[in-house]
Amino acid sequence: MVYAEEIDGAGGPSLISKFDVRTVVEPWGTTVLLVENNAADAFFVERMLRAEGDTFFVHRVCRIQDAMTALRNQDFGVVLLDFSLPDGEDVSLVRALAAVSPLTPVVVLTDSNDPQLALRAVQAGAQDYLYKQTLRSEELFRALIFAVERKRGESQLLYLTHYDRLTGCMSRQRLREHLSSCVRPLCALGILHVGINQLRVIRDAMGPELGDELLVQVAERIRKLIEPADIISRLGGDEFVVLLEGEERVSQAESIAKQLLQNLEQPFVIGDVEQGVTTSIGLARGTSGEDAQGLLLRAKEALERARRAGEDTLVMFLDESTSQGFVTDVVERALDNHELGLYYQPKVDLTSKQILGAEALMRWQHPQKGEVRPAEFLPMLDDTGLTVAVGDWALRRACVEAKRWRRYNPRFHLAVNIALEQCQHAGLVDTVRDALVETGLAPGCLELEFVGEVILQYRTGDDQLFTQLRELGVRIALDDFDSAALPADVADLPIDIVKLDLRRLLKAMAQPDHWEQLSSLVRTVKERGVEVVVKGVENMKEWRLAKELGCDAGQGYWICNPMDARGFAVWMAAQEAEYISCAVSGSVLSPEA
Repeated sequence: MVYAEEIDGAGGPSLISKFDVRTVVEPWGTTVLLVENNAADAFFVERMLRAEGDTFFVHRVCRIQDAMTALRNQDFGVVLLDFSLPDGEDVSLVRALAAVSPLTPVVVLTDSNDPQLALRAVQAGAQDYLYKQTLRSEELFRALIFAVERKRGESQLLYLTHYDRLTGCMSRQRLREHLSSCVRPLCALGILHVGINQLRVIRDAMGPELGDELLVQVAERIRKLIEPADIISRLGGDEFVVLLEGEERVSQAESIAKQLLQNLEQPFVIGDVEQGVTTSIGLARGTSGEDAQGLLLRAKEALERARRAGEDTLVMFLDESTSQGFVTDVVERALDNHELGLYYQPKVDLTSKQILGAEALMRWQHPQKGEVRPAEFLPMLDDTGLTVAVGDWALRRACVEAKRWRRYNPRFHLAVNIALEQCQHAGLVDTVRDALVETGLAPGCLELEFVGEVILQYRTGDDQLFTQLRELGVRIALDDFDSAALPADVADLPIDIVKLDLRRLLKAMAQPDHWEQLSSLVRTVKERGVEVVVKGVENMKEWRLAKELGCDAGQGYWICNPMDARGFAVWMAAQEAEYISCAVSGSVLSPEA
């Protein structure tokens, strides 16, 4: 069956929403829509078609409006159109029918033997032009069959132009045409820009055919999670767009995006192998004063920010005025109005549950929007060059708190994330040294966390960054430790701590080879005196799994949510009191406590 959206009869572009090239109607056994006002002419046409057997079945109407209604409600293999009707005439009739059903071939049958009219009819979209006075049944039969076959070829070409051959999703070109002609107000439009991370690496490992099968399954999962009226488009090798139309659907956009992230985290079965993927999603909602193409660009920008923020991340693009305001005065506003602040998530010993320290996490409390997640605002800092300034402020602020908490917990260490832009800034070592001197924090109490790509980039020996930092006495942590992305000599990297994302650990469990490789690397780095921390612990089962792998410490929402400085101090005092009480009584603090 062929589906087409209705548009007005002004001859505008056809808006095809769904089309399966495999279901084009065969000419044999096809129903003909005969648009003929003259009863005698209609009788002779029907008799000629019956003379060819049961090839065609005729449904007759007398007006062009009746023909358009019939095309909206039923599929026809071909339209046989007279040019002299009570409510219309000439080539405008062809355009009117094409506007309603662009994939249905039209053959004109008329009393006029005018070559110029015949040419205009074909130019308007007719497949053929027949003259009633000389028409024979064989000629009519051949014209109808040829019209269906020619339209079939046009439909296949149209499908390949408007839809992705591999996944059946709408093409980039067709999506842009749809957005340009969309009559909805932009406030009733929302775009989810979905990116499948590391697709090239996966395709290289699996081979192109299995890589294509993975994309087909990704598209199918997305399709199952959205409504039939929503549009899914494939923009490139690893990117899909979901277009949500209507205020109700747009209000559900964030929930839909989170469902997509959760669903796409589940492994795909490709052949006999389970393959996991990570996903990033950018979300943009339409606002007044912009065009649909601008909305698409904002969703793309949000996707890029999501990818920089980390895997399986959703980023919502803030409106333009908020974004620009944040770009220009975020530092002054963060310091003066206390909108930008630090939260702390504890790190505890997996065996005793003693508090070993915490990780400092940045949070932004926007005066109108409330809490804005780091995945949304940290990439904005990257875009505007404010990462270094805000990162330096966060480092000093964290050292002040760590110095205070160190009085009550001599084991306490504080971890602070260092961005790539800070590493590229020549003053990072001086900034760290100054923060330690100003606050009086012992260097060994400060842990600087770097993602793997940063450490690998600076391990060549050409840059002395890590050598100078370690000479200060601070500890270096490798964040998002991943055995698949690091070399075999990972234990030789200039690090004191590795942090393992629990999501990677859980995925490794489904692949025995990966689990063994991960276990081996954990053992190797621990033999070199490197501490292993697992983050993302959300239940007791995951706690025990981390212990089984050999991890030393853990952090996550099951242990404790991130808290501001005051809340963290109260929580830590309560935990320390409970630990001391257990130690005095000779009991052991249970991980379930």
